[in-house]
Amino acid sequence: MPELSQPADLHRRNRLLAALPPDAFAFLAERLTVAEVVTGQMIYEEDQTITHAVFPHDCTLSVVAVMADGRSAEAGSIGNEGGFGIASGFADRRATNRCVVQVAGAASLLPIERLNEAMAQQGVIRDLLMRYVKAVLYKTQRYVACSSVHTADMRCCRRLLMMHDRVPDDTFALTQDELARILGVRRATIGQICAGLQEAGIIRYSRGTMTVVDRTRLESASCECYGEVRRIFERLLPKTYEPWPN
Repeated sequence: MPELSQPADLHRRNRLLAALPPDAFAFLAERLTVAEVVTGQMIYEEDQTITHAVFPHDCTLSVVAVMADGRSAEAGSIGNEGGFGIASGFADRRATNRCVVQVAGAASLLPIERLNEAMAQQGVIRDLLMRYVKAVLYKTQRYVACSSVHTADMRCCRRLLMMHDRVPDDTFALTQDELARILGVRRATIGQICAGLQEAGIIRYSRGTMTVVDRTRLESASCECYGEVRRIFERLLPKTYEPWPN
């Protein structure tokens, strides 16, 4: 990933990093670099050694589980509320799943050695990352249950809300093919759901670009899992849903 020279405050576009107290943030900022990533770019392949933790700004990462026959499915996604590779600071450094860029943008990079150093020297950093890992574990468990008990249209609305949380405005890139793959449903099913949401004036969709028109009604159409996960993140990581930084 090409690294860019940017002001330290740019790292605050990642909400997890922005949640750190000023002194702890300054400690990490000296060790962080910024890189641009593009859609489809491989960040880590399964079993590859993780050298850097990745903290998205406006990009989104997809964590993909790959089966023995080559089939794959999304096991999770990471936006500016978190990071990939954080658990490598606590345990094994080999990637357990594939990580690819779903939405292009920028991210802060932190060498795993510097992550270990930060957690050893700064208890507040270690505490924040542990709380993030706990929140992600809850989210993963909740969404496993969600996939079994909630309808495709509810889960689609939940995912659109998640995407909306991670971008600075109401419009973001997302194809119906990608949304179908994420949710594990047929492309035709997503087409019908999006058409219904657009007709109702909740979203606007055109050529791989999604616009949230009525956020309140989108939340009403989602299953309760979006709100429950958000509640846990806000409890453990209070700055997760603050307004997008300038």
